[in-house]
Amino acid sequence: MTPDQNPSNRPVRVRSFPPDVQDKVCEELISRRLVNQGDVAAAYRKRRALHTLGSTQPVWRIMALNPALDKEQIYAIAADMHGYKTVSASRLDLIQFVRSIVDRFSEMQWRKLGMLGVVPVGTIESDLYPTRWVFGTFDPTIREAHQLARDCSANHFELRYLSHATVAELIAEVFLTRLELPPSDGEEPAVD
Repeated sequence: MTPDQNPSNRPVRVRSFPPDVQDKVCEELISRRLVNQGDVAAAYRKRRALHTLGSTQPVWRIMALNPALDKEQIYAIAADMHGYKTVSASRLDLIQFVRSIVDRFSEMQWRKLGMLGVVPVGTIESDLYPTRWVFGTFDPTIREAHQLARDCSANHFELRYLSHATVAELIAEVFLTRLELPPSDGEEPAVD
């Protein structure tokens, strides 16, 4: 459509990836020059193949699997475009918080949280409402993350974006903390 054919005079976005890709995240990634239209088209082809197997993954999530692309930026933009806040606490504060609540969740819950890349990163206290848990995850858009957060926090939770690297570090911290032995009574262990 040329400007003279556009009665509103609003900018017209030109797209060259497949017309049935209705993915605002892809459009945003292209506009920020984080991916190109070839990346979108390649992910779209993979999505079509996966769709025949029953997968409903969005194109942007398939692009995040491409090792040539920056998955952290893709997930961050996707979370932002879907209205999720970003965890703003420092790395050290997050580690301290995780260490302080390790016993709050069962071994099975921690395993599930680790498998989905979800980690508790804080709480929101209120006199009017029950404590709300804040969970960080690199992909707060996945349904399973919401269900797991709900199961772990009695329906009072909020998911926020947290980089994949930080999620992995915090999950490792959880399992390292859980593996620590209780303090000894001062005696040296016997060595055979």
